Amino acid sequence: MGKLAYQKVYDSIRKRIEKGFYPAGSLMPIESELESEYEVSRTTIRKAMHMLESEKFIDITQGRGTIVLSGKAEQNYNHVNSVTESLKKRGYDVTTKGLYIDLCPNTELIRRKLQLTKEEQAIRIQRVQCADGIPVCIMTNYIAEKNIPDILREKPAITSLYKYLRERYHLYVEWTNDMISVGAASFFESQILETEPGLPLMIIERVCYDKEDHPICCDEVRILGNWYQIQITTRGRDE
Repeated sequence: MGKLAYQKVYDSIRKRIEKGFYPAGSLMPIESELESEYEVSRTTIRKAMHMLESEKFIDITQGRGTIVLSGKAEQNYNHVNSVTESLKKRGYDVTTKGLYIDLCPNTELIRRKLQLTKEEQAIRIQRVQCADGIPVCIMTNYIAEKNIPDILREKPAITSLYKYLRERYHLYVEWTNDMISVGAASFFESQILETEPGLPLMIIERVCYDKEDHPICCDEVRILGNWYQIQITTRGRDE
């Protein structure tokens, strides 16, 4: 069964917002203009617009017009969320374009983050995440081999790592320690993400812990900056 007319209009306008055709803060065209462009009824346009408003792509205000909000996926740092989960909550169809699992070099940094001895090894999971078929994120995750002993043999398809760890190994991420920075896409990263070198990347370096404060995994995520934003609520001042 194909999509209904209002769903097609919704998809089209949402993609325009995401790509900046309708910039954040600008006014959307009026209903009559959208009716003419998409050759549909006003009822169809209104259904599509209400869907966009419910997902916070636009703000419809009587007498002021329809204002475009940010088309970026938002990660709320008052709760534990992954990039994949945040993209899905924003309405994207999240898929994995490439996946490679191997034993990684046992560097001092990885041993320290995962609290491993020199004899213990870590599994490395590398993948490219796509939103609606567009590559937006390069993910590298490190997990102690002793905690996921069968993964190299099973070679599972993984889209949401936290969900996979919960369901397969009963590893629950209860809290995280994140370092967030900004960088520019290298030539190799731009090739993977099918974009231009030098575009801004949001870089999230994270260590995930269970409720006993044992590290579960450490992650490095590089996501195109125009696809993502962070929400943090703070209270009180440190004076």
